[in-house]
Amino acid sequence: MVTAENGRQALTLLAEFPDQFDLVILDLVMPGLTGQETLARIRELNPVLPVLISSGYVPQTEEEMDQIPIRQAIWSSPSPLEQLLNAVRSVFDRS
Repeated sequence: MVTAENGRQALTLLAEFPDQFDLVILDLVMPGLTGQETLARIRELNPVLPVLISSGYVPQTEEEMDQIPIRQAIWSSPSPLEQLLNAVRSVFDRS
């Protein structure tokens, strides 16, 4: 497992070691680049890399849901481990 302190660091790691990652877990709210911005740049580097978006805030309206990229699973943190595992499974099933 590799961790990054922010989106820029994550992108640097992904660019330097593109074959070392099977899954990326992002938070919607991060320092520097937001989760959305980081995801957009990840897609430029690797369009098929599975990404799980984590957030303590779950969108409540259709408008808010429209802000979440298609084909991404959302994990509401904190939540039970089983929900995280289900979200990870969902991401890989979509890939």
